[in-house]
Amino acid sequence: MNYFELNIGATVHCLDGDCGKLTKIALESDTHTVTHLIVEEGLLLKRARVFPISTVDRATTDDIYLKLSAEQLQNYPPYSEETIEIPDPDHSGDMVVETGPYLTVSPPHMLRQKLRRGVPENVTVLDRNTGIENLDGPDGKLDSLLVEADSGHVSEVIMHHGLIFSEQKNIPVQQVRQMSERSISVGAEAPSLKSELLP
Repeated sequence: MNYFELNIGATVHCLDGDCGKLTKIALESDTHTVTHLIVEEGLLLKRARVFPISTVDRATTDDIYLKLSAEQLQNYPPYSEETIEIPDPDHSGDMVVETGPYLTVSPPHMLRQKLRRGVPENVTVLDRNTGIENLDGPDGKLDSLLVEADSGHVSEVIMHHGLIFSEQKNIPVQQVRQMSERSISVGAEAPSLKSELLP
């Protein structure tokens, strides 16, 4: 079976040149299936586009090759994020508080929510800030995902931990309990299938 290693930060190539860097990976968290890659280009005026996993031809640790020309890239949607505030459903309505002879109305409690454009609503978006947590607490940060080329199904989550001497670990997806933007929870301290010191 063929696999893609989708390394966040890898250079993404189209058929006729470079087209940016992989900055985020969108997946269906309940099935652990990658659906889209979010590729960012530009230095000062950065812009990002969303590409289905089916557009990937091959991938190595440092490079991802798409089946698209530079001209075809424009056919895919741009990606953007915006943080909005919505009323907390658990604290709906204004609150009236009696303070001495006066009644004070406090505004409803608000929740911050990230609104994403360019990807389906039901996907989870992972990036370099996604933490890895085991039963003992935080363990590291996400580096990449090893996925089956045909299905996009995640086989392993690759993480790094440590500051000065960073160590890399591969975690079989069977050990993953939950995936969210903030963290990937694993059921136990994962055995190191590939461990090496990174420069």
